Amino acid sequence: MKYLLMLTGLMAMPSFAAGDLSATDMTGVSFWLVTAALLAATVFFFVERDNVSSKWKTSLTVSGLVTGIAFWHYMYMRGVWVDTQTSPIVYRYIDWLLTVPLLIVEFYLILRAVTNVASSLFTKLFVGSLVMLIFGYLGESGAMSAMVAFIIAMAAWIYMIQVLYSGEGGVAVKQASPAVQSAYKTMMWIIIVGWAVYPLGYVMGHLVGETNPASLNIIYNFADFVNKILFGLIIWNQHNANTGLTNPVDYQADMIVEQLNKAGETVKRYDFRGTFPTNIAAIDVSYDSENDIEEFTVELQVQYWESDTTS
Repeated sequence: MKYLLMLTGLMAMPSFAAGDLSATDMTGVSFWLVTAALLAATVFFFVERDNVSSKWKTSLTVSGLVTGIAFWHYMYMRGVWVDTQTSPIVYRYIDWLLTVPLLIVEFYLILRAVTNVASSLFTKLFVGSLVMLIFGYLGESGAMSAMVAFIIAMAAWIYMIQVLYSGEGGVAVKQASPAVQSAYKTMMWIIIVGWAVYPLGYVMGHLVGETNPASLNIIYNFADFVNKILFGLIIWNQHNANTGLTNPVDYQADMIVEQLNKAGETVKRYDFRGTFPTNIAAIDVSYDSENDIEEFTVELQVQYWESDTTS
């Protein structure tokens, strides 16, 4: 079914009467390269989704949606540029309006997969990303002062960084494993450094001298290529870093079982070598039984066993 949906999507791709791409049109070349990369990333994320544990499926699905939505819009954006040599502002901001909130919410999703996190984190990140994008569009489209819109959008960006670094996000990630903390830190650097490319493009395109659509779109294309794809790759790599122990020495142990008589003396001993769990039954947790001893079933396998009478 997954591959059928992907095939249907490819068949429903928009078609364009785009002119020939000039070898000297570096902006047009960047549009085509990013379009191809986003398609490849989308296929990769949805294929790999079946190979990750259940707690990472939602995050990797969102990553595939981000690159898939961006790919669809880049199909239109590259046609606009090649045909008209003008910035596809409307298409780009529609893309960002859909994909940037999904990217920023990835922080909430990876934290929710491994630890407890306040639901207010989702709301703050979602609202912050919308404010940043809406005022960015108003400034670029000329609907309001480019400088005023830039200041408001930058304030929203800084607010999201603060929430992720020292707010609910920063508090929650401290409870996660070192591997998750490392992935979170890397994603934070993308938000701080990688996303800084966008205001740089805005400044170069609208606040410094005359608007240069060619330079502006190359910068935006590069930022989309890095930020959208790299986010998903970090999550995919985080799954690989948490696939479990692969060295038997790390998860196997010897287990001794002794049979005692009524006097408490050992009458027979069994040594189970290379014991490891294969299944752990569900553990029911309830406030009504907080003082009770928790009982659950664990299935074990062994490499071999010995006894004091038989091997």
